[in-house]
Amino acid sequence: MRGDEKDDEVVRGAAGTIMGCMLASRGIERLTLAFFRTFPNAPLGWRVRHEFPSLLRRSGSSERWIRVRPGTKMLVDAGDIYGHAYVSGADYEPSTTTFVESHLSRGETFVDIGANQGWFSMLAAHVVGVAGKVIAFEPNPAMCSYLNRSVLRNAMGTRVTVEDIGLGDHDEVRPLFLSRHQNNDGMSSFIPQWAGHSGGSGETSRDVIQVSCRTFDSWVSEHPLDRVDMVKIDTEGWEINILKGMEQALQRLRPKHIICETNADSQVAIFLKKLGYLPHTIPDSLNVAFTATMIR
Repeated sequence: MRGDEKDDEVVRGAAGTIMGCMLASRGIERLTLAFFRTFPNAPLGWRVRHEFPSLLRRSGSSERWIRVRPGTKMLVDAGDIYGHAYVSGADYEPSTTTFVESHLSRGETFVDIGANQGWFSMLAAHVVGVAGKVIAFEPNPAMCSYLNRSVLRNAMGTRVTVEDIGLGDHDEVRPLFLSRHQNNDGMSSFIPQWAGHSGGSGETSRDVIQVSCRTFDSWVSEHPLDRVDMVKIDTEGWEINILKGMEQALQRLRPKHIICETNADSQVAIFLKKLGYLPHTIPDSLNVAFTATMIR
């Protein structure tokens, strides 16, 4: 065995011992993570930050509360995509987080389509305050449960509405393909390939669930809104269907900003340009922010 291989084995062993102690005691876990957040370049820090979320996932006990902003916490699966935010104390999707905080104000209305476990819903609820409103759509029951528990913990039920339905271009019941991507339950999609499915006959009831799907326009007809200031859409390839189903609302309410996980020459971009929205790339992000050229 070469010297560097032996050293690497020692590092893995030491990191494994530390993480084993973290799993055995929440107190040790908190103290260890606090240390590595304070001293990110400390020996073993990189390995612990990158490997502990997967270890939590395998342990079957990965629910943790993370700080969104002072006074606002959210429940996450720290073995999932939120693992990095949990172990490092950093923001989830930091560039998009900065955009939301910079362009959303108190008293405004934020619509979160594909809310996942709820980072942007809880962030927006913190920003808009008691006079504002957040409407979150999340058809995956497991993800929706995390968000509902966060809303309850933060006593934000009067400003956050959680809808356990999907959105699309017409009202229907349709299959939602649950994510098969390791450590990313947020990749569930109405498009099987996006969720890691083949779409063939081998799918099981554990892989696919039937969910109610509506157009945003029909939802608004039953839940009148007098304003929408910002919309975030992250639905794993389903964005264009959602936008087609909310065209009337976009024309009437004219939100100032629409954030989509897309690119500047996609069907989404073409559709929004026709409605008078100009794309702006969010740095270090897969998201594009579309800004209205004329505000209602």
